[in-house]
This record gives sequence, structure tokens and C-alpha cells, in this order.
Amino acid sequence: MSGFLAIPVVAACIVDRKKVLLTRRFSPLHPHLHKKWDYPGGKIEVGERPEGALVREIKEELKLTITVRNLLGVFINTYPHLDNPAIVLFFLALPEHSKDMEAVKGEGIDRFEWFHFDQISKLEEDDGLLPGISNTTVQLFRKGFIT
Repeated sequence: MSGFLAIPVVAACIVDRKKVLLTRRFSPLHPHLHKKWDYPGGKIEVGERPEGALVREIKEELKLTITVRNLLGVFINTYPHLDNPAIVLFFLALPEHSKDMEAVKGEGIDRFEWFHFDQISKLEEDDGLLPGISNTTVQLFRKGFIT
């Protein structure tokens, strides 16, 4: 790690009818991420507010408009391909129109899917789920954040 600077990142738990939207990363140069399911999101650009960055990232990656609700938590993630850790602001969001969604080529994802929380709890890291996703989603359902 170079210095103590962290990379500011946003991620969304997008919920619709008791299902959560996950995206599958497409990153052949980074095998620890490639073909893994994750919450959608990305880096906050200079001068951006976190909520605005999240709306922009979801629109770029999925052509989906969202309404950002509450901040669910703040996490620190480290990635082998980055020099510095990422501070992830994790938000609850609702889709405005999900029927026109598509995974945009070149935006780091190749697929998206709506998962019921029961499905997520049965997935394992070997099934392509990034560590922590299953537990985080199940806990959000159990605590009533996702209904």
C-alpha cells in the first residue's frame, strides 16, 4: 500500500419485489474478480457526491435509473490489483424502470441477474459469489432493510 489514501467507492443493494440485483464482473486481467457476482457500483469521481456517483455508475453499467435511499454501511475492501484499499459506501437503492436494463460492454460487467435472498444464501464463493455478498444480503433481509 502506498501511503494511507483510500479509494472512495460506492455500491448499491438494488431491491425490487424481494429480489436483489447482482452484476457479474468481467475482468480477465483480474482473476480474483473475473466472473464473480457483486453489488453494482464504482469509484466516486472528484467533486461528486456519493449518491450522484452511484446513480451515474448504475446508469453507465446497466442503463438503469435508480433512487438512492439509505446508507447501509461503510466497508474497507482490499484488492490485489489496487495499491490502496477502497472505502465502500454501501447504499440501499430502488430501480425506477428495470425492463430496459442491459449489461453495457466495456463497463466491467458481462451479466446481471435478480436474486431472491434465499437464492443468494445458497450460493457459495465457488459459484462465483464475491466474499461477503451472501452474508450481507441475508442480514439486510433479516433486519428488515429489504422487504
